[in-house]
Amino acid sequence: MYFQPRGETLPAEYRDRCGNGITEIHAGPNDKPGDIFGGQAYDRSNTAYRCKYFPKQQSWRQIPKTECWIGYYVDELPSPEDLERDSIFPGHCERGWTIPLARDFTNGRECNLPVAMDVDADGKWKRGDVKDDYKDLWEIAVKWWDYIGQSAE
Repeated sequence: MYFQPRGETLPAEYRDRCGNGITEIHAGPNDKPGDIFGGQAYDRSNTAYRCKYFPKQQSWRQIPKTECWIGYYVDELPSPEDLERDSIFPGHCERGWTIPLARDFTNGRECNLPVAMDVDADGKWKRGDVKDDYKDLWEIAVKWWDYIGQSAE
């Protein structure tokens, strides 16, 4: 589920995943009035109940760089099928979840995500920047690698 306080706009990448359920509430996870949208994992057969704010039954987290929140019922965790995208990037499978392989150190390649091709000053082809659809994942992978690299020292 997603919470959008009044006067705020849920980012498009989250709004695109909302189901048909929507409920106006007086106070959400940040004690502000707004709307709760049903996400893909909610029970569509009971939207009147599912798209509500129950702080003792749900877990909520603020969406970074916004005033909006994402939440779920703690007794009904989303499954891999609930969160699966149309196309899945290759990776490692762990308990039904595909964990994308963003960094690959075989064959000297550091970034395993799709990149744009570019040319250097001499006109030779080179790998360019990570494609827009994968930039957020790449930033997370870089931060994670920096974190585990420092902790290994």
